[in-house]
Amino acid sequence: MVIGFLIFYGFIFVISLVGNIWVLVTCYRNLYRNRFSPMWYVANLASADLLFTFLTPFHAINFSWRWVGGDVICKLHAFLFDTSYNTSITTLVVIAYLRLKAITDPFNSRSQNFSNKEYIKLVLIWCMCLVISSPTASMNKVETNEDGKLICTNTSWGSTGREIYYTVHAILFFIIPLIYMIATQRKIFRSLRANAIPIWRWVGGNVICKLHAFLFDTSYNTSITTLVVIAYLRLKAITDPFNSRSQNFSNKEYIKIVLIWCMCLVISSPTASMNKVETDEDGKLICTNTSWGSTGREIYYIVHAILFYIIPLFYMIVTQRKIFRSLRAIAIPMCNSHIINTNQRHKKVAKTLAALSLAFFSCQSPFMIFRLLMYSNLVSPSLVWSVTQMMICLNVALDPLLYGYYGENLKSKVRRFLRCN
Repeated sequence: MVIGFLIFYGFIFVISLVGNIWVLVTCYRNLYRNRFSPMWYVANLASADLLFTFLTPFHAINFSWRWVGGDVICKLHAFLFDTSYNTSITTLVVIAYLRLKAITDPFNSRSQNFSNKEYIKLVLIWCMCLVISSPTASMNKVETNEDGKLICTNTSWGSTGREIYYTVHAILFFIIPLIYMIATQRKIFRSLRANAIPIWRWVGGNVICKLHAFLFDTSYNTSITTLVVIAYLRLKAITDPFNSRSQNFSNKEYIKIVLIWCMCLVISSPTASMNKVETDEDGKLICTNTSWGSTGREIYYIVHAILFYIIPLFYMIVTQRKIFRSLRAIAIPMCNSHIINTNQRHKKVAKTLAALSLAFFSCQSPFMIFRLLMYSNLVSPSLVWSVTQMMICLNVALDPLLYGYYGENLKSKVRRFLRCN
């Protein structure tokens, strides 16, 4: 256990030492060119953290062996240890205040360089933390524990005095700064979102909002329906090759394609009445689907997920399984090159269909699942919701790449083009 602790401590010590020295060097180079006040506070934070780092070896030695510094070093160590912590948390509070000021009042904050008053503030921070940490010098002393080992401990004030001191210290240098920094960060991010309203908002109006939702669902429904039809045709081509090869693309097939689009347009039509443009709590225009209420929206998307996700997924898995089982079961005479070529072509098409289906469901599944959970009030909209929408775009980008990878005609043209160049 001791060896593991020392290895872990050594790793942390090296990272802290190198990292804080690197921050100080970087701040010095930047401050040499531009005397900007926040950079001085970052350097001050790195200095306090570096002091904290240099004091930690005493803790490691005290834990693994015994205290080696004597009574004076024990008091000085406790005093500087608390000073470095207090300085770090105070500097973080000041940095949070400066960042909030830079967001809410950017012109004045950018125009102010690091004046002599700022140097005074840094000195005051250190002086205040030194004074507040001074009780720890009288609180700590070297004692011998029950195992006969010398340790540096804070028992001079007794349990009651120690409890009062650390309770007050936790309130002043942990709870209050934590609450302030959380509130400040919240104001900063709200201000940033408010500043982004002129750019990041819905710009198409109410009609475009309804049309966008309608066409978005139509494209998804058409894609999944087309994949189901392709899977059916590939299975038919393998299990009944003579009839499927003899049927050319007639007018009936054109009618089927038109029917697919018409069916998907009709099924997607409720989204046009469901969506509208509203103003959110930040005053930003958004296109949202709240017209039907949470219950109506939940029912619609549950039915949609069953009809256009679960059932097609199940059907395509079963179909792909039948296709590959049929291809493996076909006995190919070695002398019949036509049958060999036909079987190889079927395998290529089956692989293409499998790749397209896998890409489609891999990219669409997060969106469908998260949308169903979100509109069932089980999760709230977040960055994950935006990521799932981006994955749909990834699916659109993957399809032509998969066509090119599995399509011999396209690959041969690319090879000829590269050879010519």
